[in-house]
Amino acid sequence: LETTVFVDATTHSAVSVTILSRLFIKSQRQHLGKLELEQRRRAQEQQQLVGKLVLVQSRMVLVQSRMVLVQVDWTWSAGCGW
Repeated sequence: LETTVFVDATTHSAVSVTILSRLFIKSQRQHLGKLELEQRRRAQEQQQLVGKLVLVQSRMVLVQSRMVLVQVDWTWSAGCGW
């Protein structure tokens, strides 16, 4: 494995390209990991919102059916002369 060494101008210390490339790869992996976590979090939030929407829609259907039952009951009662 060939390693090129650079000298840092401020500290005059040797820095190998191999170490820099490993640090860069590690940094990229960490960044991708953060992006993946963010993507999972957003997908989970979206699932929760869809679940809430389904719940609200089912409640609306329930309320509408109750309104129809009340209307039918009222119409039937009015027709019977009560």
